[in-house]
Amino acid sequence: MLSLNELKECGFSRRQVGLSVEAGWLHPIHRGVYVVGHPAVCLEGRFLAAVKASGDAFLSHYAAAALWKFVHWDGRHPEVTVPRMGVPRRNGIRGSLHFSGGPARCHAPQRESGHRTRPDTR
Repeated sequence: MLSLNELKECGFSRRQVGLSVEAGWLHPIHRGVYVVGHPAVCLEGRFLAAVKASGDAFLSHYAAAALWKFVHWDGRHPEVTVPRMGVPRRNGIRGSLHFSGGPARCHAPQRESGHRTRPDTR
């Protein structure tokens, strides 16, 4: 799955993208997002397409919970959140705005060094 910008970085012009769509090599899934080869897309691919179609966005709300298997996906439109004004409207995507003033950051928990990890004494 590639965005139009990614295809341009690979040397495709808009005309070449259009011709590839007509030939059946690329399949548009959202405006500016294409599936390569065949139109069948798994759930994770649909989530990725929603994020790519929304620009500087991240998967959020129920869709993010479904990605992490916290909930069962019910087929609704994936939700994405963007860290700026002007949430792009796309068919099949629910957008919202993140008000932190900048991109959201994910912080992974730090691993304990071996000498600080308590041994399993069971």
